Amino acid sequence: DSDAILQGEVFAVERLGGETYLYVNTEKNEELTVHAAGDKVVSVGDLVSIGFSSKNCHLFNGQGQVFEKLAA
Repeated sequence: DSDAILQGEVFAVERLGGETYLYVNTEKNEELTVHAAGDKVVSVGDLVSIGFSSKNCHLFNGQGQVFEKLAA
């Protein structure tokens, strides 16, 4: 169940067999790395909408440190 959606343009794709990493520039010019199960049919330059559950995502700052999750 998605409760959040981000949109952007794919600038790199890493296909690793059982999983795929998408590297996306968002509409706000922020870099986003998306880990997806399976081999996704996505190419560099594609515009994508990424739906996700905020409970199941991990956010990191520019230094690679994870942001703490806030209790609801």
